[in-house]
Amino acid sequence: MKNYFVKTVFVLFSVALMAGCAPKKTDGGGTDAKATVKAEKFNIIADPNLTSNPLSIIARERGYFAEEGIDPNFIFLRDGRTEALSTGKGDIYLQELIPPLVYASQGAPVKIIGGTLSGGNYVICKAENAEKYATLEGWKGARLGTVRLSTSEMVSRYAITQAGLDTETDVRYTEIDSYPNIIEAVRKGQVDIGFIAGGPYRQSALDLGLFILFPMNFLTPNYLCCRLNAYTPSLEAKRELFVRFLVAYLRAWKDFNDINQREDIIKMFATLTSQTEAFITEMVFDPSRNGERSYNPDPDRRRVTNVWNTLKVTGYIKPEGIEIENVVDVTVYKDALDEVRRRYPNEPLYEELAEFYKENDE
Repeated sequence: MKNYFVKTVFVLFSVALMAGCAPKKTDGGGTDAKATVKAEKFNIIADPNLTSNPLSIIARERGYFAEEGIDPNFIFLRDGRTEALSTGKGDIYLQELIPPLVYASQGAPVKIIGGTLSGGNYVICKAENAEKYATLEGWKGARLGTVRLSTSEMVSRYAITQAGLDTETDVRYTEIDSYPNIIEAVRKGQVDIGFIAGGPYRQSALDLGLFILFPMNFLTPNYLCCRLNAYTPSLEAKRELFVRFLVAYLRAWKDFNDINQREDIIKMFATLTSQTEAFITEMVFDPSRNGERSYNPDPDRRRVTNVWNTLKVTGYIKPEGIEIENVVDVTVYKDALDEVRRRYPNEPLYEELAEFYKENDE
């Protein structure tokens, strides 16, 4: 089963973006968009699952990176992505939160500057245990299957503690290397509860007769997942290029939220991934099936700080002389947000982001 899923995911998402769709400008360039300028190379480390970083793909395909003077070089890696970033093999990494925080706590040159993805996970169990595990109080004595240092692990540990249970004595965590194997472990009774991603993993669990208890947002509303992680030396050497990256990213956010452009975006991703439009709709736009994903580009320093503190309390990190202020830089995003607000005055989406920034980053 593991090999089947590995092959499936690899076929679905390992695509050569250089052969992608032709750029299509649709945001109108605002009131004062830059003319296309000579592009500077920008190395982007990403998961081959394109639907996990849709804004960057839209920015590339619509030509926004080029217009902002960026030549995006996507480096798709299945493993070792945080390690690759921390050794300078990329300028920015589009996924994950926990591994970059762990690396940064040890002094690695990694800095969070924006957001990629939030939500996206489900809690599963056997159907006959659905009533028992419907509330966290019923989890006492349960065996929990999770990927080590995953967002799901940290979210569940926080929620379990808030419910008055002890994550060391009242439940038992079992580290499992992949979502397909978590599904199999729940099916075989090796663990009682599993944490998996939405989309095809959700459907696979259902196909095997397992029960979806709830999206993980039920445990901690609006929990964070993947962030935009910068290689600090690159950020310090070419900060303006990172600002321009985020300007293009924010322009893509505008397209992503425009209902009139949704059909074109779905078709674009279907072409890039060789998947059906129904599959792309489910993975990207259907919160009832993708684990209530959201793609807010804001770095969200407040919630990142909460995760950082949870990692410290649970003993996963023991930073010496390193504070969260050393790890999160919200100023790059703020400069980019100010620029798109200047170009698109009174654009509701950007005004909403400005309010979100005031509440969660200042």
